Amino acid sequence: MGALVAGTKIEASQWVQAEARYLGQTFSPYLCPMLPEITPQQLKERLVSQEPLQLIDVREPQEWAICNLGGQLIPLGELPRQAASLDKDTPTVLLCHHGFRSAQALLFLQQRHGFTNLLNLKGGVHAWAQEVDPTFPVY
Repeated sequence: MGALVAGTKIEASQWVQAEARYLGQTFSPYLCPMLPEITPQQLKERLVSQEPLQLIDVREPQEWAICNLGGQLIPLGELPRQAASLDKDTPTVLLCHHGFRSAQALLFLQQRHGFTNLLNLKGGVHAWAQEVDPTFPVY
């Protein structure tokens, strides 16, 4: 099953394969066992209670167009240029398709920009669809 984005059919497997290729070169979650995470259910609770949160989605615009939780879209490749625009004092949840690119973004913001109030959405928007909102589009 594919999604229609800007007139082009994009197969779900293309996104997964591209993410795996990208991550295989630069990131292994096994190297970061203490990564601060938030589960989809915990995020839902914080959103419902209207806690101040900064949601940063590091997926590509085509992915964001398929489904998103709102927040701010900053593709991972743009993060170095846009990091200074983020509020270091507001709790920030980073998210992507499965949680790998957002984990990489979290480490970048911690190590290069001194952010301390960061959480990675465990399992990404895919887990959100499975655990919180079964009507949320998946790809």
